[in-house]
Order: sequence, then structure tokens, then C-alpha cells
Amino acid sequence: MKKKVAIPSEFGSRNVWCRDYGRCLDMAIESGAGGFSCHGCHLEHDHSEVPKDQVELAEDAKSCMALVIWIFQRVKISEAMNRVG
Repeated sequence: MKKKVAIPSEFGSRNVWCRDYGRCLDMAIESGAGGFSCHGCHLEHDHSEVPKDQVELAEDAKSCMALVIWIFQRVKISEAMNRVG
């Protein structure tokens, strides 16, 4: 079995479980930076938004899948949410 290798990004790593991740993502989008890194941020190791249980994790996964459908198929977000169940 092959090992999965992390592909390095020019921006560095991100902490998607940080309480400010959404705010930083919005700032990167608005600035047109093309990306960002959490490296050096005082919240770099904050994991306060880690799902508390399987139900919460499933809801996060469902929302991510809906976003992917919305991005690549250009359907209304409500339709994308219906597609993922």
C-alpha cells in the first residue's frame, strides 16, 4: 500500500479547526492573495472548532460536499445541500 504524501503549499499549512479560520479565509479571498498560512499566528494550534462527535463531523462533511457541488456544478446552495442528503 502506498503512503499518502502531503503536497506542500506555497502558503504553508492551515488549521481548519481554528475559531478564526473563516475570518482568515474571507480576508484572503477579499485581498486576492490566493491563499494564506496559519504559520506564526497566535491561534495556529487552536482546535476549538473540532467536531465534538460523529454527528457534528457528518454535518461538517455534508456542508463541505455541498460547497464542492456548488463550486463545480454551479447549482443553488440549497440544491447542493439536497444532493448530499
